[in-house]
Parts: sequence; C-alpha cells; structure tokens
Amino acid sequence: MIQILTRPVDRRRIEMRGEYGSQDTFRYGARLADRVRERLGVSAFYERLQSGGYPSQLVTSAGTPGTGGTPVTGFIPTLTPSGTRTFILGRSGNNSWEQTAWRFRGDYTFGRGTTIALQYVRQAHRDGYDAYTTYLRSPDGRPFDSGVASIAADGIVRRVTVTPSLFLPGDGGTRSHLVSAKLFHALSSEQRLRMGAGTIRTPLSYYSTPGPSATLAGGPGAISDRPARAWFGEAQWDRDAGGKHTFTAGADLRRDASQALETAVPNYTRRGEAASVTYWMRGKSFTQGIYAQHQWRPGERVLLIWGGRYDYWRTYEGGVQMSVSSAPSIYDRRSNHAPTAKAALLYRAPLGVALRAGLGNAYRNPTTNDLYRTWRSSAGTIFASNPDLKPEKLTAWELGANRGWQGGWNTTRHTSTTGCAI
Repeated sequence: MIQILTRPVDRRRIEMRGEYGSQDTFRYGARLADRVRERLGVSAFYERLQSGGYPSQLVTSAGTPGTGGTPVTGFIPTLTPSGTRTFILGRSGNNSWEQTAWRFRGDYTFGRGTTIALQYVRQAHRDGYDAYTTYLRSPDGRPFDSGVASIAADGIVRRVTVTPSLFLPGDGGTRSHLVSAKLFHALSSEQRLRMGAGTIRTPLSYYSTPGPSATLAGGPGAISDRPARAWFGEAQWDRDAGGKHTFTAGADLRRDASQALETAVPNYTRRGEAASVTYWMRGKSFTQGIYAQHQWRPGERVLLIWGGRYDYWRTYEGGVQMSVSSAPSIYDRRSNHAPTAKAALLYRAPLGVALRAGLGNAYRNPTTNDLYRTWRSSAGTIFASNPDLKPEKLTAWELGANRGWQGGWNTTRHTSTTGCAI
C-alpha cells in the first residue's frame, strides 16, 4: 500500500518524482502546495505504483496411483515440505498490480494558537495475472492443460486431473475513502489541545476464485467482497511543565461496520453479472477509551513514565448465513471492558551506560471478522470464525542495558518475558 506522509505547507512548491525498476515496476507522483497570506495552506498529492508482473506461484499435484490418461512429459519431480513426492505441472501467470492514491488537504490558522486541518484521501489497489504456463507436453509435443495426465516417475504411474482452472489464481481489488478533520489549539504556553474526527469507507474489497471449469477467458466462479465503513473521534490534552513534568490525557472512540458477501457468478471476470449470494456475514463494533500519562524527569539521569487506560468494547448486529440452504444465525450483543497500565524507567548511568526497565499490560478486542467471518484461503486453509471469542490480554515486563562507544559501536543486552491469555 502507498504510504502517505503529511507535511506542513510552509510555502509554494511543486514536487515531481519518478522511478523505474525490474519487472516493469513504475513509481511516479506529484505534489502541489501553496500557502496564502500565511494563514491558508492547501496541497494536492497523487502517486501511482505499478508492476508489469512478478513471477507467481508454481502449480503442483501429487496425483493418485493408477493407469490411464494421456502420457505426458515436462513435469518436474519435487518434494512437499513434509517430504512426500509431488510434481510441478507449470506456473500461474505473472502477477501484475497497481496502486494509486489521491490526497487533498487544507489548513487554516486563526491567530497564533489555533489551526484547523481538513483532508480527503482516496486509495485504490488492483491485481491480476496474465497467461499461465503449463510444463506438460502430450506425445505429439503440444502443451497439455486439460484432461487426465499419466505421469510415470520413480517406477510408479500416477493419474493427474488437469484443468485450466488449476493454473488460475483469480484477481482482486480494493478502494477506500478517508475524510478527516483536526483542530489544534494552544491553551497556553504550556498546554495544547488536539481534537479530531473522521470517517473511512471501503465500498470495494474483493477477490475472485475461478471455478473448476473456468478458463483464462472466463467461466463460472465465485466473488468474495468485504465492504466496510467506520467513523472515529479523538481528543488529547498535553501539558509540558518546564520540561520536568509532562502530562497527557485523552479519549477516543470508534465505530466499525463490516460485511462479507460471497456470490456465484457465471463469469468470474465480470463480478456483478447475474450474481447469486451463497454466503453472507455482517457485524458492528463500538470501542471507546480514556487514558492518562505522566512523564517525570527528577534529574538529568532519570526518566520515569507511567500511565493508564480504560477501554470499553461492544459488538452487536452480528449474523452469518453459511450457505443458501442453511438458516441465518443471528448473535446477541456482547460487551467487555478492561483497565490497562504501564510504567517505565530509564537511568543514564556513568560511562555512557543506559539502564531501562518496563512493566505493563495490554488488551485487544476481537474484530468483527474474528467473530463472524469464516473463509478459505487460496491454499485451501479454512479460517473459522468464533462468535464467542474473548478479548486477548497480555502482561509483559522487560529489562535492558545499552552502551555506545565512539566510532559507532553499540551493544545491547535485553531480556523480556510475556504472558498471554486469550
């Protein structure tokens, strides 16, 4: 994904960049920025990253012992990670992809202590594959990619069913929109206030899976789409009391809504044409938290940091239908809350030695996908959801020592242990 770095607009500038690398990889972009009468700053940014195609995965099959089928050559004997015999039949096409990002930002300064900033970001990603390659050859030397192949190796004859879909990974794409606003206000020479809010909308996040009878040109398959949307807000207060004490306190909240749809389509290259839903999932979550932190320098050699946070989480409107013939499952709302805390000490000892210690715990809520989304990877692994999944909790401590020497030499000794309960 393209990383967008926010920089303040201090003057008029035009920036352009372009790069080229192997595999026909291009990266180019431009940024326009201007500041009007020292109060209004505006900027526009565009970047594109694309590749003509990276070599993708090899296609393998172990087959089954048996006679019959078309005798083929060109296969490459190899071993699976567990040490059993398998054969490389060919490879999928080169994986091409492209990513684009647009960003528009504006900020306005009211006097010396207050600034408002607005921004919009659009990001998109698309990937696909070109023509595949089969290594198999029939007795007359023609490429073999459809039918029952007969492979003779290690004194054993094996049957392998080969179809064009065996070489087709499918394609995918995403598109997202971010709109946000921030307020920066200096309450005094020591105190600052920051507030922000925004929304993220992902109307498109799909991948396609060709069916057994599909070919490179098209055919039956499945489409998995995962649209989502969220809104968030935050407020943070900081106070720097002369460099000896620094206080931070704040609150944040976020609401997420996720959905997943799997549809059967007569042509996997055309997502919306005559699609019929075979699986759906939905769920929403709401989180909010408050926190505070104190940083204290009792002397030039000592730094102490401690803080705490309290989180509340709720999930609701969760549901799933595993197949057309099964009844939908609707889940009750659930909630949880937890306090967390941390403390850290840094001591700068003589001779350039720095000693540090830390202790804390953490808390992570399950996502709506963790709770309700069951899916199968391209390798065939099933990731099953669990609507009863509990939040993860972690307690950790660490000790460390660091010393640097002239010339850039540095040595570190670090020991840590963690405990996790899920």
